[in-house]
Amino acid sequence: LDLRWGKVWVLGQMSRWDVFEETIIQAIERSAENNNEWIWLNNEQLGEGSQGFIAGLQDYQMQLLNTYEDSLLKRMRNIGNTVLEYYPENVENLTNVAITHILTGEFEEAVSLLDKAIALRPKDTIVLCNLAQCHRDLGNTEEALAYYNKAMEYGDAETRAFVTEELELLKK
Repeated sequence: LDLRWGKVWVLGQMSRWDVFEETIIQAIERSAENNNEWIWLNNEQLGEGSQGFIAGLQDYQMQLLNTYEDSLLKRMRNIGNTVLEYYPENVENLTNVAITHILTGEFEEAVSLLDKAIALRPKDTIVLCNLAQCHRDLGNTEEALAYYNKAMEYGDAETRAFVTEELELLKK
């Protein structure tokens, strides 16, 4: 797996996003075939199963997002949807795909994915804040407030500070 991730890293550095996406999707498919039994450096077993594999994917998903290039959102969505084919209850990728919908103004699609994520992890403040944002942007102020209040209840200091700012904006 370290060789695959190394290739993906190099492709990202070169902005070869088509092959970057293709290589990641191939790794996801291979991971499903080998039951997430990957060998790492020095022939050591990765040992973390699907969680270790998916955690590695998350860094590459964020690399796409952090380019701030809207044209790459479809690649992020394709990768996330491929993960969800094999791991349909993966909250991080439900959220990743939802974020691509949020950034393209497709709030209803985002809410559908985030509803699945929050059912799996009801106290996840990232999901709660994303749901609040979607409902705010859809004009569902009461639902937005409810999700922001839950995020305030479950969040750490940084989350509570963010929610406080969002609630002030919502009141205007």
